[in-house]
Amino acid sequence: MASTEVERRSGVDVEEVPSAEWGWSTGSLKGYQIGGVLAGL
Repeated sequence: MASTEVERRSGVDVEEVPSAEWGWSTGSLKGYQIGGVLAGL
């Protein structure tokens, strides 16, 4: 019988991107915005 539970994924396969396990592959949108403002100064 098939399970009805849903497996949550971050959208990045750890097999393809090993650093995804540590959270390095997904950036913070707010961090990018702050970095953009600082780079523009």
